[in-house]
Amino acid sequence: MFLRAHLRTTVLLVTFPSVACRGELISGDETLEVVGGFGPVPIQDVVLHSPGETGSLCGDGLVGSEEPCDDGDELGGDGCSSDCYVEHGYVCFTPGDGAPSVCSDVNECEGEPICGTNAACVNMPGGFACVCEPGYAGDGLTCVDADECASGLANCAENAVCENVDGSFECSCPEGYVGDGTECIDANECDGQAHGCSAQAFCVDEEGSSSCVCWGGYAGDGTVCVDVDECASGENICDGNASCTNTVGHYSCACEPGWQGDGVACSDIDECAFSETCGDNATCENTPGSYVCTCPEGYNGDGASCFDADECADDVSPCDPLAICFNQQGTFMCACAPGYSGSGFECNDVNECERDGCGEYASCTNQGGSFECTCLPGFARADGSPDCVNVDECDLGMANCSHDAECVDTVGGFMCACFQGFTGNGLQCSDVDECSEPNACPDHFQCENTAGDFECDPI
Repeated sequence: MFLRAHLRTTVLLVTFPSVACRGELISGDETLEVVGGFGPVPIQDVVLHSPGETGSLCGDGLVGSEEPCDDGDELGGDGCSSDCYVEHGYVCFTPGDGAPSVCSDVNECEGEPICGTNAACVNMPGGFACVCEPGYAGDGLTCVDADECASGLANCAENAVCENVDGSFECSCPEGYVGDGTECIDANECDGQAHGCSAQAFCVDEEGSSSCVCWGGYAGDGTVCVDVDECASGENICDGNASCTNTVGHYSCACEPGWQGDGVACSDIDECAFSETCGDNATCENTPGSYVCTCPEGYNGDGASCFDADECADDVSPCDPLAICFNQQGTFMCACAPGYSGSGFECNDVNECERDGCGEYASCTNQGGSFECTCLPGFARADGSPDCVNVDECDLGMANCSHDAECVDTVGGFMCACFQGFTGNGLQCSDVDECSEPNACPDHFQCENTAGDFECDPI
């Protein structure tokens, strides 16, 4: 965003006094002094006149043969001087029939331009004024661009970029800052989702920028973070008799069967110390991390279970692979595992999404033997509640509305609407130039556009 501003206006005022000498010619090289202190200004050749010699009475309202004009008074400054000569900047004519002269101002601003480029000509009684346009400086005859940035007249913020343009200047905040150029504050790139960091990284806000740091268990430059397999790299503290399982961003240690502990330290379990380790009538022999049960003659089994023929212990189970086989005396039973349904001989996944669902504002994903509920965009789970509720993006600063727009929260989303005096889609809003509309200000008023509004100033 940038701010455009203008400098003050410079005025050149030229007036032409009445002259009382006859037959003299003022050369074009001579000058008249300019009101306002801008120095002498050359004028065109002017032929001056002197009083008549016929004895006409100046001021009687009757134009004599040697009187260029007679308006019936002895006052000057109205076109006809006190000695009955036409004043510069006026024209006079006599209607006839003894009527006094009628004088009118000459509009020097009509016809060929008499003021400099980037200046406006303003007609005045008996003269004219040259006015440099805003953003320019000079005497009205010569107007040059005013470099507000170099002169220090620009009101840009200390950490803003000032760019001089023809007739004005622009203030803009550099990357990493936000504001209108007259005020620039650090932009917290970590707010929202536009910081560019990986989903597995922390965003660290810094003055004018930000940095990304991968979470523990991840490696990368912060914009891209990949999981570190601590099990494959050996960067783990699992016991030698424990298994290492890599997880996303971490790992876990678990003692191998026959060993006990927290996975970091494991000790052998003497399974034979428990009477129920082996089946009835079986002998138990403890081994490192395991044990051996032997069934005596007359029993079938592996020693852990000694009973009549165990169909469930056969190499090929009669049950479905997704079922649990329960041996019984002389028979067996198959039951589908949790999340599956069927006879046990045939098991199919249960689609929990069709049966239970996940609520009004969540999507359900069926998985093998289970399901997963995910809140829809614009919704999140409240603390301690399984239900998905609306997220107020406006209140949480998650909306990307323009700073010249109002954010309105909606169910599952939000809306952006530009403020009055601005136009756009709410994400980007630009100022409406009311001065471009006809009749924005009444006659004799100049329209000046401002951010979101406009002003009418008397001319």
